[in-house]
Amino acid sequence: MSKPDSLPPWPGDCYSRAAHEMFRSRDNPDIRLVHAEVESSYEPGEWVGHAWVELPATFEYEDEETGERHEGPGFIVVDTCQPDPKAEITPRDYYYEQTKPRNIKRYTFAQMIQNALRFRHDGPWT
Repeated sequence: MSKPDSLPPWPGDCYSRAAHEMFRSRDNPDIRLVHAEVESSYEPGEWVGHAWVELPATFEYEDEETGERHEGPGFIVVDTCQPDPKAEITPRDYYYEQTKPRNIKRYTFAQMIQNALRFRHDGPWT
């Protein structure tokens, strides 16, 4: 993938955007804020800090071999920094295949608030 002439208006804003998503869904006790390093889509082999939100979900899918429909638990990722709005919500397994996250840290809503107050910013926190 070649680097675009101009980047979208939100580079470096993922930590604040993910924190905003946490506030929007704060009544869900299973929501998690995630900070990690992901492989850059513009510079393969380069790792960048990134943040997103994960939520449990129930998936319906069709077995490709048998055609049978199944339902099962899983997780979705909400990443509002995706250039394509259709990609903002995606199954976690697929998202991880694409971004190859490492050094993953998950935070509850209460932990997010504690860290934001302690460090006086939305992340990343060390």
